[in-house]
Amino acid sequence: MRNIQGVLLLAILALDGLADGLFLKLVRFRALTGWEDELDFDSLSFNWKLVHHAALAVTGAAMAAVLAGFFLRSFYRRAGWALAPVFLGGVVYPWGLAFHYVRTFHFILLLGILANAYGFLVLAFFKRPVGLLDQGGGRGKKMEGFGQIDVEEAARMLQSGNAVFVDVRDPASYQAAHVPGALHLTDANVEDFVAKADRAKPVVVYCYHGHTSQGAAAYLVDQGFQEVYSVIGGFEEWRQTEKIEG
Repeated sequence: MRNIQGVLLLAILALDGLADGLFLKLVRFRALTGWEDELDFDSLSFNWKLVHHAALAVTGAAMAAVLAGFFLRSFYRRAGWALAPVFLGGVVYPWGLAFHYVRTFHFILLLGILANAYGFLVLAFFKRPVGLLDQGGGRGKKMEGFGQIDVEEAARMLQSGNAVFVDVRDPASYQAAHVPGALHLTDANVEDFVAKADRAKPVVVYCYHGHTSQGAAAYLVDQGFQEVYSVIGGFEEWRQTEKIEG
């Protein structure tokens, strides 16, 4: 699903780039034939080429960003907010403006507007990450005996209620905000946790950005825990899209 969505976003951006070039030719043709007198707007004196080049640059950058999402985990959660306005702009330019310059093909223009609106809604509200690295079954990539999962998968495990969440950040950060129901694991209580915890129950570890939690996850694996996961991006990524508890 994620891969299909990423391909759709790329296709929409490619279509925008193609339509942008055709729109520029259309504007010049209408201006030279005098048809635009009905619009009371002089397209020949307006710097459409500058707008065209700027639009192509933005579209190209957006395509590169979507491509990066295929290879970088959880890329959307960091860049989706910047990509969403690109598709919102595509609704207006060139598709929306083209309505003023054509007398036919309105159905095609409407499809272009709807396609860009879809891209905007997906990135702005649906929060569906794209990325080839997130495909396939299982719960994340195995490393050093523990798995790495993204925030979306961690949230599903939290909802299931079958996993224990542990926070390995400093006490102040934990008190300020943490994953609902998460236990605060420190040097002072880790031995007690290991002694009392059910080693057969999945354990999800998170820190600030997903680095320290890997060491903690490896330690728990060494202590005999059978299923341990480190959250990619840590709590900073979690707080962007999921519920927190203070």
